[in-house]
Amino acid sequence: MTTERHTVSLETPLADLVVAADPRRLEQILGNLIGNAIKYSPQGGPVEIPLSEESREGMARLCVHDHGIGIPKEQQPRLFGRFARADNANAYGIGGTGLGLYLCRELVERFGGRIWFASTEGQGSTFFLTLPLCKEAQQAATAEHSNQTRD
Repeated sequence: MTTERHTVSLETPLADLVVAADPRRLEQILGNLIGNAIKYSPQGGPVEIPLSEESREGMARLCVHDHGIGIPKEQQPRLFGRFARADNANAYGIGGTGLGLYLCRELVERFGGRIWFASTEGQGSTFFLTLPLCKEAQQAATAEHSNQTRD
């Protein structure tokens, strides 16, 4: 995925993070969310992607934040439905089937995660995604952390 009008940045203090998810499906989810951030920001601008670990919950948390057209408040409750699209997308001539977010939600929930968003029309959207950390990686990180605190 390339764009000349947008800057896409991944922000994380983590050296690595392993989640329990199918890599191809995860790529599909991320591709859809980042693609939407670009598509629904027709004027360009930054797309920020902070990645963090919620260790108490055993989850990885990723956000995709854009400064695009946003989603009208009255249409937000149905956005993860099949064939659902916000009306303002048509006004900007932005095409799509309305299946991307529906599929993202289905996949994220099958992995044991959660997806939601916050949006203000005319100011942009932030999509939030949590996925369970891989138990083996989580146990190794916990063991390493306790070794570091003893030293």
